[in-house]
Amino acid sequence: MGKMQPDIDQPHVAGIGSSALPTSAPDLAANEPASQRFLRGSPRAWQWAVDERAMTLAHDPTHDTFAFDRCVVERAQRQLLIDAEPIKIGARALDILLVLIEHRDRVVSKNELLELVWPGLVVEENNLQVHVSALRKILGSSTIATIPGRGYRFAARLNDCAPRTQIAPPSAPNASSKSEPRSNLARILPPLYGREEDSAALCELVERNRLVTVVGAGGMGKTVLAEAVANRLREHYPGGVFKVELALLKDGWRVVHAITAAMQVKLNGCAAISAIATANLSRPMLLLLDNCEHVLDDVAKVVNDVLCMTSCISILTTSQALLKLPSEQVFRIRPLALPGETTVADARQFGAIALFEARALAANPSFALTENNIVATIDICTRLDGMALAIELAAARVSLLGVDGLRSHLGERFRVLTGGSRLALPRHRTLNAAVDWSHNLLAPAEQAVFARLGVFVGSFGLDAARHVAADDQMDSWAVLDHLGALVDKSLLIVEPDSAGVPRYRLLETLRHFALARLAQIEEARRVRARHLDFYLALTETARGELVGLQQGAWLARLDIERGNLHAAHDCCDESENGGELGLRLVNALMRFWLNRGLLEQGHRAYLRALARAGAETATKLRCEALLHVGWLCEYRGLFKEAETHLKESAAIAREDNFIELLANALSRLGFVLLSVHDYAAARACLEEARAVATQCNADADLGGQVVTAIAELERLEGHLDSARGLYEEGLMHARARGDRLRTMISLNNLAMVAALEGAPARARTMLIESLAICDELDSQRGRLVVMEVCAGLAARRGHWQCAACFNGAAVFHTEQIGRHRDVADEAFLRPFLQRAREALGEREFELAENTGRAMTYEIAIANLREWLKPTL
Repeated sequence: MGKMQPDIDQPHVAGIGSSALPTSAPDLAANEPASQRFLRGSPRAWQWAVDERAMTLAHDPTHDTFAFDRCVVERAQRQLLIDAEPIKIGARALDILLVLIEHRDRVVSKNELLELVWPGLVVEENNLQVHVSALRKILGSSTIATIPGRGYRFAARLNDCAPRTQIAPPSAPNASSKSEPRSNLARILPPLYGREEDSAALCELVERNRLVTVVGAGGMGKTVLAEAVANRLREHYPGGVFKVELALLKDGWRVVHAITAAMQVKLNGCAAISAIATANLSRPMLLLLDNCEHVLDDVAKVVNDVLCMTSCISILTTSQALLKLPSEQVFRIRPLALPGETTVADARQFGAIALFEARALAANPSFALTENNIVATIDICTRLDGMALAIELAAARVSLLGVDGLRSHLGERFRVLTGGSRLALPRHRTLNAAVDWSHNLLAPAEQAVFARLGVFVGSFGLDAARHVAADDQMDSWAVLDHLGALVDKSLLIVEPDSAGVPRYRLLETLRHFALARLAQIEEARRVRARHLDFYLALTETARGELVGLQQGAWLARLDIERGNLHAAHDCCDESENGGELGLRLVNALMRFWLNRGLLEQGHRAYLRALARAGAETATKLRCEALLHVGWLCEYRGLFKEAETHLKESAAIAREDNFIELLANALSRLGFVLLSVHDYAAARACLEEARAVATQCNADADLGGQVVTAIAELERLEGHLDSARGLYEEGLMHARARGDRLRTMISLNNLAMVAALEGAPARARTMLIESLAICDELDSQRGRLVVMEVCAGLAARRGHWQCAACFNGAAVFHTEQIGRHRDVADEAFLRPFLQRAREALGEREFELAENTGRAMTYEIAIANLREWLKPTL
């Protein structure tokens, strides 16, 4: 417990005299400090003294005294004592603590706390956060839990509470006639980092049902949670609470004898099941059967028999797989909560970070979680999937490797994370042993499917799993059965996507293990080839859909497959025909990269595909790839590189008579020449592109692209009538094909022409439609173009600050996605922004522009929507 920091309220301090504790006990020295006298008795004697008061005080929120850990809170005296010594605490902080204690059975919202502690006053939420922070410094960070988005909850255990002045002397443990329930559980258990809500939910489930199974992958923390819940529920089971450790059993028939041994039941010639059932005929009892997965059939039989023979016994089990009994209620444990990038104080409120910090401090008292290492710490815990055991083992290595060193070695996690407690089960002393235990529970066919699933990155669908995991000896229907078994045994997570369709995922640690197994059985190359085959087919199907009415749905589908698309691209390096396959893959993804603003990623992928062995002989695919990489370079402002790629593409197209590719390359080259202000060369290039497109009767997509490029040139040269006609032709092509992306681009261009022509109402109508299409496609860049047009429109209406603010936000977020503003759009905006700059003055214009730069993307777009609402 830390020292009290100055509170913003005036502190209320109460003293404590020698009369605070009974002085008649013979073993108390008169001159001994109060804190020493308070702690002189054995922990068990103190536990006995406070437990005697638990039933009458723990659930009575009107009582004046509350005790937890080493603390006592006295409401009437308005004081907090730690180890019997008064602690300086502000009045508001004490009020907050009392409210949280009195409502400890639930989460208290921030608004409710503000109303109860500052009744009738308007108080900033920051005041509440300051007081909660001060309380955590005094009481320990785990005493008050933050429930993100909901409020705060008192997390300490309060069944050990009694008025300090009424505690029985340690020498009188037999003075009470009340006997506590028998149990073989330790009274002091490890803290529940981030599991407070789980604990409350599991308690409720156990109280309402006679059989509950806590299910989860190995190392998730099932045992710690189940023990905490069993301990918390002791008073509900006067017949006793008994933990039965099954992990070390090698034979299932020993399960029933392990239970009788834990209960200390004498058989006296009776069958073991009968002895268990009749051990407490009238008093409720709770059995905790821990680590059932390797003797599951025998556990299920014993549990079923016990539940049928007696109504007094309830059973809580932990397992990596279900018992599959009719009365079983399942509690599936989740990974510890993980924050995004955040401050140290906020990160500590998440279970994974709190556990990491506690274990790192235990291994090295000089360790400190700071702003310098918090990002690396979050990344470590995230890459370890919030798995409690993995985080504990990782934190123990911090003293040896440091946070950054540990982070850099996580690729070898099974070699690095080996320093478990000597008191832990053997399988919990290393990460590899923990996962190996789970793997050994699988049937051979299940092990094969598990290993093959390691090639997936992130989540994957059922069709992908069946295609990749099936082979000549195992058809896709058998794979379906094995997937179900892996889900049941907590080795495979199933999660619905946004449409409710199930997707599967291996935790990253399990994926590392699966890949190692795949390498051992020498199947990796064949399995990766099937993975590449599936995702190449998917992307080539998507390519045709990314220009139609379903392109929004297909973009979303490719979004969730990003990790697997990267993996498929990597696989081309080792494929027999990788040069050709790699070019097919990147060419199919061009529209996806453009729409999602993944310009740099796409650029790198094309260069890698073009350099791969065998790519030089796939002439048409190479020609197309050069066209696309030139296109990406132009969007990124890399005009010289773009020109080089596009000219090479055009040369190949001319030589081999790839007419459509030639028209396409020439139109993109025209855009590049426009960007470097070589208008004459640009016009010649674009006119040739139009002639070639007409000659080959090009499709609407290519025709619209060529027409739009010429329209840009016309607009730059001030020919607005001609530009408008060409943009409208391009819009007609896009609507005819159902190409939502090109429709959006055409609407933005026409809105700029309307703004230049002094028709703001027409521009507004087009921008509203364009923004709706951006939302349909979830196009970040598209929304930013709408914002750019609105910056010009705002300046035209005299909304000078709004114009500067929109421009600042659009420039900043466009740069963030690695793109530059098109030359024609820059020419549109320049005079409007100059008017705003002159009207505001340089200083005010820059302030407004910086305000836009400081906005998050979400806030900037929300402001844009609001601005578009009024009639212009």
